[in-house]
Amino acid sequence: MNVHKRLVVVIMDLLLLAELTLCMYLSAPHGKAMAAVFLKTYVPMASATGAVAWILLRRLGKVALEPRGEH
Repeated sequence: MNVHKRLVVVIMDLLLLAELTLCMYLSAPHGKAMAAVFLKTYVPMASATGAVAWILLRRLGKVALEPRGEH
């Protein structure tokens, strides 16, 4: 795995942890509805983060597969 792919994975992991923390914080005051509020906020955010990371990783993979021109 090249450096750019590793960087995307590390950033994605940090974003997911930050999203998890934020969603727990936002859903805590809702008492019995905490689970529903958490899922309504976390699932879309985590899905978007995962989708963007997947797209970036695929793009970086295609760039690595392209042959380099000889000069």
